[in-house]
Amino acid sequence: MQITFSQPRSETQIQQIVEALETLPSVKVTEVHDFVRFLQGSYAVSETAGAGYNRNEQDTQDPLAAIFMEERPAPPLAPAEFEREMVAFQRLESALEAQYGGRVVAIHGGEVVAVGDDKMAVLDTVLASLGPVPCYIDRVAPGVPRRVRVPSAWIAR
Repeated sequence: MQITFSQPRSETQIQQIVEALETLPSVKVTEVHDFVRFLQGSYAVSETAGAGYNRNEQDTQDPLAAIFMEERPAPPLAPAEFEREMVAFQRLESALEAQYGGRVVAIHGGEVVAVGDDKMAVLDTVLASLGPVPCYIDRVAPGVPRRVRVPSAWIAR
């Protein structure tokens, strides 16, 4: 497979990566491809700019190249409902600090629907009163950067 890049990179590194990919089962190559797409999204690299290689007839017959050329839509970062609640929290943050400083609040429909001292307790309150609805739950703390936990699925074999 012939690969030419638009950005300067270490040819040795590229060759080592390609050789390592060729030894992996196709399932793992797909996982690597998903990770590359994640990185492209994280660094705002468009797929055409990030691909950086020219396709040729040999690439279309190469199963490894076919996996990387496969066009798949990128998954959404978060559901739209959750994004709206997060934006509402940010919009209301100064008012929330005055009223609920140091406490945990749940935002649903752009309003505070539960307050408490523990995120899980607030979640339990939301579930009991509203059921499983999209909501944003966070501690109201001035000047503290928001922490984000990104869960991932690991399959034990």
